[in-house]
Amino acid sequence: MNNKLPRIFTFLTLALLMAGPTSGWTKTKIVLIAGRDSHGTKAHNWGDGVDLLSNALTRESGLDIETAIHKGGWPKDPSIFDRAATVVILSDGGGGHPINKHLDEFDALAEKGVGLVCVHYAVEVPKGAAGDKMLKWTGGYFETHWSVNPHWTADFKTLPKHPVANGVKPFTLNDEWYYHMRFREKMEWLTPILSALPPAETLKRGDGAHSNNPHVKAAVLERKEKQHVAWAMERPDGQRGFGTTGAHYHTSWDQDDFRTCVLNAIVWTAKLAVPKNGVKSLPNPTTRLADKPKAAASTTEEGFTPLFNGRNLDGWVGNTKGYVASDGLLVCQAGKGKGGNIYTEQEYDNFVFRFEFKLTPGANNGVGIRAPLSGTASKKAFEIQILDNSAEKYAKLQPTQYHGSVYKCAAAKRGHLKPVGEWNSEEIRAD
Repeated sequence: MNNKLPRIFTFLTLALLMAGPTSGWTKTKIVLIAGRDSHGTKAHNWGDGVDLLSNALTRESGLDIETAIHKGGWPKDPSIFDRAATVVILSDGGGGHPINKHLDEFDALAEKGVGLVCVHYAVEVPKGAAGDKMLKWTGGYFETHWSVNPHWTADFKTLPKHPVANGVKPFTLNDEWYYHMRFREKMEWLTPILSALPPAETLKRGDGAHSNNPHVKAAVLERKEKQHVAWAMERPDGQRGFGTTGAHYHTSWDQDDFRTCVLNAIVWTAKLAVPKNGVKSLPNPTTRLADKPKAAASTTEEGFTPLFNGRNLDGWVGNTKGYVASDGLLVCQAGKGKGGNIYTEQEYDNFVFRFEFKLTPGANNGVGIRAPLSGTASKKAFEIQILDNSAEKYAKLQPTQYHGSVYKCAAAKRGHLKPVGEWNSEEIRAD
């Protein structure tokens, strides 16, 4: 049976689960782990942070990357790491670091060449077994009574010749830049990426586990040593790691050079070639993505295949001129000759189809399944309605014509559609 998905509608992101196995999958997989948010809405926004990075990697970079996201701590299902090239952690650290109870598990991955990127508080683990492993995986970590965590404006005047620094220009940024990290002896295998001399005001607090200590005062106040707040490591066996102490504030991701540096690091630790001008991403992501769906189109669970790459309509046929890829979203254009039907190039058997959408006032579209490449989906196949139920012009429709219904076949329960302009999530199962 021909069973293509013909009609896609206003502002859509897609993922499809097929009954049979996929083949020819070539994208590099990056796993992003977010701890629980801990500082309100302006800092330690780990969940929003991994969504932002995923969006940039899968929708904006132009690279063949897929991401798998887990939020709330360490994944309980280890299959998320299958095929992973690198793992990125944004989380609170110290004794509550997600990796503390999984040192052997990740060490086995690292021995296979899986990279590791730790951001801000995720660079801090307890001294001892966890600290030793972090030195092995990334080359450095925050060690209590050695490292400190002040807020200050760092001025990064020079960058090294390293792939992680590709396209990164000198910049300044106010953040909670931890410094005086514990690094491998003699900086073995390490390349400092972001370095600056902290002002003396950062060491006015009394001595404490995170605030001050004689070692850091000697390094900064007496020897005037620049402090490395981002670093990259490559072991002789090829495993790569990266750490940065920035990104306490969620808006730090809006600093283009800092964001590019971290994206470069993720790509580099995944053993992909970093573009000469750095990994591409769009500006001002924290505001631009604030009301966007939280899962990227290429953010997949095991067994799911993204149908939309966020960049163009590759993989689609039909009236492709009636739709446009815009800012990582699939948009149905209004006007004469616009909209219409688009179809997946590939056919699928039984499946689960998940998508997110946002309606404009009076929007009317649908998803057709088990449909031929021509004709009206609602007549020759099954059309699941996508409709602004609140529009006055639709006030007198039949029950089987409202949103979520199988058009003129089966009525959907009403009352679950969010107001126009808000994002909805939907799942269609075809067995």
